[in-house]
Amino acid sequence: MQNKLFKVFNIIMIIIVLTLVLTNCRSEYSIDSENLSYKVDEYVSALNKLNSNPTVNGTILIAKGKDAIFNQSYGFSDIENEVEFNNQTKFRIASVTKLITAIAIMQLIEDGKLGLEDEISKYIPDFNRGKEIKIHHLLTHTSGIIRDPVVTNTQYVSKEKLINSFKYRNLEYTPGTQWRYSNCNYQILAYIIEKVSKQSYEDYVEQNIFKPAEMQDTGCDIGKDEIENIAVGYYSLDGEIKKASPVNMSVTFGSGHIYSTAQDMYRLYNALISEKLITKNSFKAMSKNNTKLDMEFGYGTFMGNIAGHRWIGHSGNLSNGYSSSFVIFPDEDIAIILLTNISFQDMNELTNTIGAIIFNKDYLLPKKIEAVKLKNEVLEKYEGVYKSNDGQRVKIKLVDDRLCVVGEASTFFELVPYSETEFYVKEHQSTKIKMLLNKKDEVEGLISKENSMIIEAKKIE
Repeated sequence: MQNKLFKVFNIIMIIIVLTLVLTNCRSEYSIDSENLSYKVDEYVSALNKLNSNPTVNGTILIAKGKDAIFNQSYGFSDIENEVEFNNQTKFRIASVTKLITAIAIMQLIEDGKLGLEDEISKYIPDFNRGKEIKIHHLLTHTSGIIRDPVVTNTQYVSKEKLINSFKYRNLEYTPGTQWRYSNCNYQILAYIIEKVSKQSYEDYVEQNIFKPAEMQDTGCDIGKDEIENIAVGYYSLDGEIKKASPVNMSVTFGSGHIYSTAQDMYRLYNALISEKLITKNSFKAMSKNNTKLDMEFGYGTFMGNIAGHRWIGHSGNLSNGYSSSFVIFPDEDIAIILLTNISFQDMNELTNTIGAIIFNKDYLLPKKIEAVKLKNEVLEKYEGVYKSNDGQRVKIKLVDDRLCVVGEASTFFELVPYSETEFYVKEHQSTKIKMLLNKKDEVEGLISKENSMIIEAKKIE
């Protein structure tokens, strides 16, 4: 009799413990929305006062479960004509498109129409070393394929011509041995979606992602039609905001050619967490590190830790005037959505700070830093190529007496010195870079710090 009582007691205790664990792990994290609104507004206001033109020009939406607890726009969708943003204002979401491409691939895997271990030669028979490259490698950026297609970005390019521009090129490394970001990976995935589904990519995502998620103001720009109610694209140069040069979006097929609104991206988040698009198992598969390398990347998702909380998501930048970020905290059912119409804005800095505000962690309000003047002979010794621990490379070079960072994605940032070895990024003052010197005064590497995010890189050239 006692044994039976003990068994019943144990079962009851297990149920209670599991209930408490599950309750504490998900969606019970409470947020003071009034305090959140005040602090985000305060931070954005301070950030925008650092320069003569705004750093944040777009929409910020924060969601908790099925509720949008913060939805605020700053600046103008058309700066010259002072046209304000509204809930239907469309933005190009840039590389956040890759997340949607990955969702489509996971749907086709669920349907048994393709597999992660499928060789791409199955779909593109004459692709160079196509038998070595698998769907898994494309999703995780471990394929060895070059970063960008070899085409001009001002004219319409067919999907076949896009793929043909790089399919015979040599791989940069053996598939699976390194991580290196590549737009071409996701262009191939989009092409495979068409082959397998026997639909255009645009029709497939419309029917299987946008409609089920009720994303009414979202679509694909294939470079042929004007998009109604889309924010004008800009870029920042020497503190001035200028209208960006147009890009024919056909060259970003599958990797960056989707446009959307903050409201629709909020609907995408809700559709993901409620299993309207893919199963929980597929979402888990997308959300874990699948590279088997030091660089953490899932299927279409970066991942990391903000203010002690695990996040997954993607950010994006387009040279024709757009920056974006879509971040989910799966354990707390929280999402941060940032859409702006200024290219190469620092979405990481803003996302990290909003995360710190949400989770009641310390953060700093941005303050203007006093710059110093360094001689060219000092700046010249910092020129070279630097490689971070995750394999990404940046080149630092002197341009017109200014030290600049040139990234792999054609990003171009000026470094402003505030000591002989310390710099901040001109348009993003919270991003600091410290040069590391040895006893012989030779440059060995650098440390980049942005709030709690620290990246080390060695000088290799």
